[in-house]
Amino acid sequence: MSPVRLRQSAPAPVPARPDPAVIGTVVSPEERLRLDAIALGTYRMRHRETLDEILRDLRSSGVDAVVLGIGRCDNRTPQSLARLVREFPRVPAVALLSSADPAAAPVALALGQAGVSRLVDVRTPAGWQELRLLLAQQRQAHADRRLAAMLRDALPTMHPDLRRFFDTLIYGSGEVPTVRDLARQLGVRASSLTSRFFRAGVPTPKRFLAMTRLVRAAALLENPGLSIAQVAYRLGYTSPQCFNRHIRRWTGRTAWEFRGTEGLDTMLAHFRAQLVTPFATTLCSLRPFGGVPHAPPRRRPATDDRRAA
Repeated sequence: MSPVRLRQSAPAPVPARPDPAVIGTVVSPEERLRLDAIALGTYRMRHRETLDEILRDLRSSGVDAVVLGIGRCDNRTPQSLARLVREFPRVPAVALLSSADPAAAPVALALGQAGVSRLVDVRTPAGWQELRLLLAQQRQAHADRRLAAMLRDALPTMHPDLRRFFDTLIYGSGEVPTVRDLARQLGVRASSLTSRFFRAGVPTPKRFLAMTRLVRAAALLENPGLSIAQVAYRLGYTSPQCFNRHIRRWTGRTAWEFRGTEGLDTMLAHFRAQLVTPFATTLCSLRPFGGVPHAPPRRRPATDDRRAA
């Protein structure tokens, strides 16, 4: 099958855009202004006065990450944070240190014991850049969740083997730069995995892997504060040049052009229109680890005896 050439086909209709990645915050007014500047439409900053309000948001509408200003903490904060981490262990909590107040040190220690995942010193520009990179990770996680949801919606009756393939492709440990690495995580031979997709007449694992990386790239490149080089290294490429070659190979565009034309929504639509919808029936019955769907048997022509009858 030929590579995905986005410039040669019109994008599929884009579904209604859901909320972007949501960041819940309990920070000072000055920190709010800086966080809003970082967001620039890429994230949705949900500013609250207490962690209890963030907990209510987590239970009702969801939050992708929590940012907590040390200057806004009181004696009850560690207990509330411990509860948040206990109930929502996959939602990272980041603490911001934005002042030189001596009282901040014991507060930071208490937050660390309560489960805060990262302390970022934003008293310098480098600290705000570090925070941008941390939030970019949440943007990628948000993209992964949307990709998984799209596949479940497009292939509601997919075989458990195929679901495992997609789950490993999206959520596998670390980056998955090659089909060989993907096959290793699945416990199968790369040649066998590719052969089963090829014999079924559906896109190969290499194409699914390439499009998944393009979806992640599009999500991260929506962050104006991240350079193309930073996105390349974040996605596990050895250099920005390697990242640019990958994008040019699969889309016919440079990374700069790709950034200006493709976003997360459009790449999800391309993924569905080019790799899923045309093959939905076959994909739903595909068993990547134990057989392939059989083509319907051809109807035999009538014999002379039958025609005579």
